[in-house]
Amino acid sequence: MRVLVTGAAGLIGRVSMRLLEQSGHEVLGTDLHPCPAGLADLSWRRLDIRRGEQVRETLAASRPEAVVHLAARHFIPWCERFPAATLHTNVVGSQNVIEGVLEAGARKLVFASSAAVYGSSPRALNETSPLGPDDVYGTSKVMGEQLVKLARGRGAGFDAVLLRLFNTIGPGDGNPHLLPRLLAELRGGGEQVRLGNLDSVRDYVFVEDVARAIVAAVERDLPGLNAVNVGSGQGRSVQEVVRALAEQVGRELRIVSVSTRRRAVDRPFLVADTSRAGALLGWEPLVSFEQGLARTLHAELVAA
Repeated sequence: MRVLVTGAAGLIGRVSMRLLEQSGHEVLGTDLHPCPAGLADLSWRRLDIRRGEQVRETLAASRPEAVVHLAARHFIPWCERFPAATLHTNVVGSQNVIEGVLEAGARKLVFASSAAVYGSSPRALNETSPLGPDDVYGTSKVMGEQLVKLARGRGAGFDAVLLRLFNTIGPGDGNPHLLPRLLAELRGGGEQVRLGNLDSVRDYVFVEDVARAIVAAVERDLPGLNAVNVGSGQGRSVQEVVRALAEQVGRELRIVSVSTRRRAVDRPFLVADTSRAGALLGWEPLVSFEQGLARTLHAELVAA
């Protein structure tokens, strides 16, 4: 199958591109950034999803049968600081991709949504849990999902899978999320890690498992519109993540909570119910949190 991937230079995009290629698909990676060295043998095109004409021309020329739309602004502090730019990329950009899918006649759209679309809940979230984002990023993803639904409601000829991704970890994350920030502190040689809210519980899933879910969403016959959570189904607090990292590196790490690093909006609990992913995609996470942490740590320290 011919598959076009937007945001292919990112953490998830790089791994998904390679796994799609290994699964026998003809893949074209697109991104604002140049092709990463590890994907130099694959087809690549520079693409700014904010430019509708460029998106439509790229899809018309490549005629993909499926489009995996990963491109987005997703580092929440950045999104909160620059809401207009976030909405331009995540909402207008997504509409441009949808229009390109329609004009190119692609049969499937896999849309990378987020756990941030859900409202606050003390329990694991399933796909019928109420939506209620409390930040700009989550709002932009709800809007992206709605645009996909609108297109299909108007008779669009493509099937769509909304993958609601929980916290993806893996080597080469270019944004200062929790794990990259912890690794940066370690590379600095200190025994102290400076963090914000220490009690927030999140669901961490390894990037290769996320890529497997994307490949399954491309390959499975899933008529209509389907939303699917992609997570580990287990929650860990910030303190638990630090303790696990300390065990991996074999030394004690002292945690310091810094007020300037606390987010104004930081939900206490965000964990996935992944049963629908098993039923629809035949998917379950294969890499444990500890294994994913070890692999990320090894890759990052070797690269340093």
